[in-house]
Amino acid sequence: MGLNLDYARPEWMIITVLPVPPPPVRPSISMDGTGQGMRNEDDLTYKLGDIIRANGNVRQAIREASPAHIARDFEQLLQYHVATYMDNDIAGQPRALQKSGRPVKAIRARLKGKEGRLRGNLMGKRVDFSARTVITGDANLSLDEVGVPRSIARTL
Repeated sequence: MGLNLDYARPEWMIITVLPVPPPPVRPSISMDGTGQGMRNEDDLTYKLGDIIRANGNVRQAIREASPAHIARDFEQLLQYHVATYMDNDIAGQPRALQKSGRPVKAIRARLKGKEGRLRGNLMGKRVDFSARTVITGDANLSLDEVGVPRSIARTL
């Protein structure tokens, strides 16, 4: 297979433990805005419920020695739920939808992009002593030197 068996075992490619984000990452949503009325769970919470139910169906099919095609169908459904829990934008695979018909927001969608968790929340902190400028080459500078505009150098 071209894998170094010391660092890349084929059995390591099978998910045996599923990462579950804590409740603050997937909070309940109040439908009326006051917190007193109907509550709705986050997409990931519903998806985790689907995974738990599908896993129970697979275990039951194995325990009851169900026909192979039925157990295979349950395994494929479990695989679909785990895949759409991680990434709901997989090419060639139908998207998981909520009851309203809206696509489920998977873990990847929460992390990627400009408004995602990484760029939107973690990297977007305001700091002091930073500046923006255009970087260009300068024939008068050595390779190990950096030129700084006078106005910024005065501030620093």
